[in-house]
Amino acid sequence: MRTRIARIAAVAMVASSWLPPADAAEHSGPANASVSDAEIERRLDFIEQRLDASKRHAALWYWSWMTINVGATVGLSVASAIADDGDDRATYIPQAALAALGVADLAVIRPLEARFGAEPIRDLPDGPRAERLHKLERAEALLRSNARRAESRKSWLLHLTNFGLNAAAGAATYATGKTSDAIVSFASGFAGGEIYIWSEPGAPARDWQDYQRFKVGGSAARVSVVPALGRIALKLEW
Repeated sequence: MRTRIARIAAVAMVASSWLPPADAAEHSGPANASVSDAEIERRLDFIEQRLDASKRHAALWYWSWMTINVGATVGLSVASAIADDGDDRATYIPQAALAALGVADLAVIRPLEARFGAEPIRDLPDGPRAERLHKLERAEALLRSNARRAESRKSWLLHLTNFGLNAAAGAATYATGKTSDAIVSFASGFAGGEIYIWSEPGAPARDWQDYQRFKVGGSAARVSVVPALGRIALKLEW
């Protein structure tokens, strides 16, 4: 269970520190004001396709780790409560706290918006031109926000925090005199944290780059690998 605890805690602690102060998509209104109605629809169609393309991966990732961290929080809390050995409690308590922080991160602090696909955009009104422009601005902002989240996997501070949190959990075990358990706690926790970080959907970062080329008439094809009747197939999206 140590494997899954520190990873999301790291995300929560780093979320506001690595990102740039402004999101270009949130200030794209004036730039979009002169585009034609046909271009608005063209861009919206592109964005919605890309948002939906990442939806399944994002939802699977989100709910898998939510289940793991909820289970870890409950399991470690119960283990701490019923443990007769004070050293065991000293190991379980910090792990349970990190698991609870992981749940809070996924549920409240920084939920993964990519799991909703294009649904938040489709629900917006698109009658008069002003509404369609607003819808496009919101779509761009969502695509950019998802991209920033995907890019966060490369943040050195995120990985350093993962290291520090697992080192702290290992130190709590080491303080009880269980040196081998402390090493296992740190190594498995850090490795699991890295798996957590890198398994998060990365496609949204590429989607934002593709969209920049798409707006100026460049090619924005996206090739992905998908399972198909017992074999692997390539899927080409525009």
